[in-house]
Amino acid sequence: MKGNTSRANKQCSERRIIPMELIGSNSTILPFLESLRNSPLSIKDIIFNMAVSILRKNGFVSIENNTITGENPFLLEILEAFSQNFDSDLLNTEFPLSQPDFLDIAYQSLLKEGDKNQTGSYYTPESLTKKIPDINDTTTFLDPCCGTGNFLLAASSRIQDPSMLYGVDTDETACFIAKIKLIYRFRHIKFMPNIYNTDYLSMPETSQRFDVIATNPPWGAKVSKRHAKNCKHITSGESFSYFIVKTKVLLRKQGQCFFILPVSILNVSAHKDIRKYILENFHIKEIRCLGQIFSGVVTDVISLHLVQPSNFEKKTSVFNGKEELQISQTIFSENKKYNFTLFSEQDHSIIKKIYSVPHSTLEHSTWGLGIVTGDNEGYLHSVSTQGSEKIYTGKHIVQFALRDTDKHIVYDRNLLQQTAGEDIYRAEEKLVYKFISKRLVFALDTKQSLFLNSANILIPKIPNYSIKAALAFLNSILFQYLYQKKFNEIKILKGNLLQLPFPHITSETCKRLEEIIDDIIQNNSVSPRQELNSIVFQSFGLTAQEINHITRQLVS
Repeated sequence: MKGNTSRANKQCSERRIIPMELIGSNSTILPFLESLRNSPLSIKDIIFNMAVSILRKNGFVSIENNTITGENPFLLEILEAFSQNFDSDLLNTEFPLSQPDFLDIAYQSLLKEGDKNQTGSYYTPESLTKKIPDINDTTTFLDPCCGTGNFLLAASSRIQDPSMLYGVDTDETACFIAKIKLIYRFRHIKFMPNIYNTDYLSMPETSQRFDVIATNPPWGAKVSKRHAKNCKHITSGESFSYFIVKTKVLLRKQGQCFFILPVSILNVSAHKDIRKYILENFHIKEIRCLGQIFSGVVTDVISLHLVQPSNFEKKTSVFNGKEELQISQTIFSENKKYNFTLFSEQDHSIIKKIYSVPHSTLEHSTWGLGIVTGDNEGYLHSVSTQGSEKIYTGKHIVQFALRDTDKHIVYDRNLLQQTAGEDIYRAEEKLVYKFISKRLVFALDTKQSLFLNSANILIPKIPNYSIKAALAFLNSILFQYLYQKKFNEIKILKGNLLQLPFPHITSETCKRLEEIIDDIIQNNSVSPRQELNSIVFQSFGLTAQEINHITRQLVS
């Protein structure tokens, strides 16, 4: 898979990350993995020599006069096709490795973070590969982004004929490892694994169809213009969307597919195209939120289990990180952007009622990002100096107000890497909010303060709303509920905030909310917040039962 792992661009990163999700309890090999980085050999040559060493230890091959021999001609063909530098001295070194699974770990540990980010080389841990759909000994199985073959190995525990297993990947080294693992798994069968080092999206269509397709496709990767031209369903250009569309073509009738994807597919506007395509062509059997499962990747992950043909009468099983639910797929089709909203049908009914109330949005508001210095250590100081001023970060933002900061900066726009407009920073009133957060945390700034890019800026423009009235809604219990149910992300994104409904209010209500905000900021008392939430609930006509449900959901 490949995804945007942080706000920063990691495609040039030289850092190497050991995949702890693959190591599990085998932490004793960490010193060995660290030592590999000092090897004079290329990554490909290291993997080749390690593979031969493992095969030799397990009796697959022998080394005689610097020649690899063995009884399996297909294995020897695989080794010969891949080898570049057969180093017998290295092979005679005692490696703490005896199983081919260690090849995955070594390969991932040697790859630079930038290379992983560009090629999508984050391999699926065993705990996930075991969740593939029901398969049996007659199932034809394909992983179109097979990497080092973890899905194929999981399928092989139930498919005893290796000729039923197929894999495709653009990474030659990964394909080599996958072949070695399958040869090892079916050691008493002489066969050539059906693993092809090519681009799945470029493969010509054939009559071959599969019962189950399971994969962890690249995220955010660029695809050729030819792919885009031949797939009019997708307008976003997102690589994993093209994989889903092609998978539909290669499935047999009643076939199933299983994808590991970024959580953004559930609700980000750019992925509206693939959500619509899925709803029109598949029954969504299950959506499961898995959290952050890849070392060095902060993106939450989901698994998506699809079945064809589509059957909207069946329920979709959902695990949203807190509870298991059975919901109707038609709910997704009713959402404005076909969002896959992972909440109960009761929540859906309440949210539908909320959005039925006449309302405005933040679409005409002004937005700004915090400052990117390019060198915080060089620009930020803990004491005030001549010409400096205070600067705030996301951690200084609490609901309604700002914590004091000990950070100072000499503000010279010409020296900074990224800034918003001067009029945004120096606005008489502006709202600032935490960017990395699962909760909405908005504060009012009236001192023309500066902020780093862990904070974002909003100057709301909503009919009949003052900035304080908008702040009241944004920090309310109801908006917390809406945001968590509809988006459930660790980032507060502009696209999501634009979907929040601000009901039409009277000037009297606006004035009262301003008074409450002033009271909260000046006295930091609890009782005004209770009245604030009561006004927000009442503005949407919610019943006591609905309010109790919303409150319980946030507590849980």
